[in-house]
Amino acid sequence: MKKLLLCAALFLGLCANMTPAQDTPAPGNIVYNTNMFPAGESAPAFKRAADENWGTQWFFELVYGFWALDNAMPGYNNTNHVAILYAILNQRLIRDDINGGTWLRMDIAGSWGLDPASASESSFYVNGIGMCSGLHTDILGPHDLALLEVSVKHFLAGKRVAITAGMIKLNNYMDRVGHARFTNDNFESSGVLPLPYNNLAIVVQGEIDRRNWVTGAITRMGTPWGSNPFNAKHANGYAIVGEYGHIFAEGNATARISPFFCSQDTPGRDGNDHQHNAVGIFGSIEYTVNHMAKVYARAGIASGDYQRCSQEFSAGTTLHLTPSRPNDYLGLGFGIFKGADTATSSLVNEYEKVLECMYRVQLNQHFYLAPYFQLINDPAYRDTDYASATGIQAGFVF
Repeated sequence: MKKLLLCAALFLGLCANMTPAQDTPAPGNIVYNTNMFPAGESAPAFKRAADENWGTQWFFELVYGFWALDNAMPGYNNTNHVAILYAILNQRLIRDDINGGTWLRMDIAGSWGLDPASASESSFYVNGIGMCSGLHTDILGPHDLALLEVSVKHFLAGKRVAITAGMIKLNNYMDRVGHARFTNDNFESSGVLPLPYNNLAIVVQGEIDRRNWVTGAITRMGTPWGSNPFNAKHANGYAIVGEYGHIFAEGNATARISPFFCSQDTPGRDGNDHQHNAVGIFGSIEYTVNHMAKVYARAGIASGDYQRCSQEFSAGTTLHLTPSRPNDYLGLGFGIFKGADTATSSLVNEYEKVLECMYRVQLNQHFYLAPYFQLINDPAYRDTDYASATGIQAGFVF
């Protein structure tokens, strides 16, 4: 036991010595960079300042994906081919170099099955394992194209404050943990936090100082992709979410904590909708060990089952194994997600457990390959032992 503790102490000490000291962000950079740049391991082709005269920034990604399911539910194809589109546009409306100006933000996403089985609503493969956490976060459906965000944001106070309003994709602003680009929904964003897409919302962000910031948002819930967010009949509730963030360890670590309240109409056993309120708290921490490794962990709990899960814990790492290829990386993630009985269903198993492994190879500035593997225990809380999904993506980024 003493030898084990000694080895652990030596390893942590080595990691601490290898950890590069990072400067804390300059005033205004926390809020401004959260809004203008994608989180995580973004491709080097991302245009940070594509055209300074016009004030246009963009990100465009087109992906071919192949997935093979093991132990899929009856009626679902075991092999699948899909195309995925994701695009971001930041267009400056009013220039203000000191305070940041006013911007239009648009997010567009789409996915299409490339063979008859993959293009069928009744056998679409993402539903073939029936996971609570979602097999692939970037896929909307077998032939779907949607505006996920159309909003206007205004910076002020030297870029230290931002106000964003419109139809918002809320995880653009909260829970932005920098990690490998996993495909599982709950690795990409929290399954407990109410962070919907395509819903009317307002977000206020502010820096307290160079190490601390706060974010608050109020959003409608329940508006599905393709529905008019201004039509109240599509919404089934609202949520209030906050976030406090702190940068520490010489700029190498970031912690976030998010309290929230959500009120939604959910179906009852009598066939009618009933309003249910839920409160909860969610937190995350990420740490850059050295220039080759980054680790993170997330945990959250909610008092009601209104999202994908009512409790969650996940952890992962991003490893850059080849110093001469800094844009290649290995991603490993593990998560446990807990369900809760609802008024209309009873769960066989309370927990779903997911392991994901991926490796991204950046072939050049615009092309990459990324094989993936997911192993799922008790998917969607069903007592079905194990299911798995193996795939590869070939992406073009501009």
